Amino acid sequence: MINKYLIVIHTFNNPKLFLRLLSSINANKETRNNPILILDDSNRNCFSEMNLALLNQYPDILKFYVNKSIWHQIKNEWISPQIENVKIERYLNTIDLGKIGWNIYNARNIGLILSTIFLNNTSFSLSLDQDIIIDNKFSLHNVDNLLLTCTNIRGCPDLSRLEWIGLFLGYLCNMTNFSFTRVFDDYVNKLFWSLPTEHIGIILSRYTQFPILSFCQEKETTKTMTFPPREEYYGASFILSNSAINLYPFSNWYDNDWLFFKSIRGNLHDLHFYQSYVDHEQEKKEINSIKWLEFEETGKILNEIYYELVSRKMLTDNAYENIVNRRINIIENEIRYCKLILKDGSVDERLLTIINQILSNLQMLKVYVRKLNKTYLESQAKSFIYQIALWRELIYKIIHFKRTFYLTNV
Repeated sequence: MINKYLIVIHTFNNPKLFLRLLSSINANKETRNNPILILDDSNRNCFSEMNLALLNQYPDILKFYVNKSIWHQIKNEWISPQIENVKIERYLNTIDLGKIGWNIYNARNIGLILSTIFLNNTSFSLSLDQDIIIDNKFSLHNVDNLLLTCTNIRGCPDLSRLEWIGLFLGYLCNMTNFSFTRVFDDYVNKLFWSLPTEHIGIILSRYTQFPILSFCQEKETTKTMTFPPREEYYGASFILSNSAINLYPFSNWYDNDWLFFKSIRGNLHDLHFYQSYVDHEQEKKEINSIKWLEFEETGKILNEIYYELVSRKMLTDNAYENIVNRRINIIENEIRYCKLILKDGSVDERLLTIINQILSNLQMLKVYVRKLNKTYLESQAKSFIYQIALWRELIYKIIHFKRTFYLTNV
């Protein structure tokens, strides 16, 4: 039996991807009969206007649209008057849509807040990023008893920029005279050895801004490619019971989805990816960006600091040094492969230029990670621990509101 569930869509400055996802939902006999909550995090009015126009093409879908202005109205006219707590209200005011820059954590938290309005404790939501496509055969069965799970993905694997670089370098090593053996048996290693080399080339060419390689022809669709499961669930397509919403918010740093899922799972159960697949078709990503590499590494280190603070109630200098050294070792591994490829010289001049750029950024990234301020990062992690307490109080108050608020259908 398939029960009704809420579909939560996060979209940002990309009506083209939003329309593609919406069309795929409408084409599926199951998903088109479920209510949809659209969280429009666009920071330009023109994109919000385009998204609203696209929604009008689907009059038969029960849909609820929330952008920055509508969210402000919900906060100010409905939620804030019920709180009567200055600290919680101050925290609520930091949760916003349409900010300049990276803001997915806020969009996901607003999705959780509004899900408490739409769902009861026996219901669940399917949360989708805008670069997901729902297959015609997609269906959710027997998930009512699950606190949390995640669908499998095809198409584009879920990788950080440093992992994309590792996959790219491994691919080039395979095209030259070097075998690809990483220091750690990490996900890049699993991915590399689970796919034919040609498939890795197709993935790199289709989803990254690395140059399309002359010996890689995109003859095969990525929809036929499946990947080994990741070490943790990912935020692009997850299923969450409404009873878990009050446990944790998403943090305001990179890899917040991993932190969220790992915190909810705790020691309750192992990873069990749901058997249905969705297609993850992201646009070409700029991988070799020092700005984003630094941002992502900071998030990964913050996650480790948070785990240390929660488990041991303190962050010693030795523990922090171990956390940093683990990240440094990964970066140094990629630096080593850059130097091997450059020394070999068997790739063409265009790729040699790319490798030199990667090497330069990795060397800067290593210095950046080493110079990160322990005290500042620890304060960020402690601040999030405090926010968790505020979040639980906020959700408790929303759940126990006496009045009912109905969002206007589009």
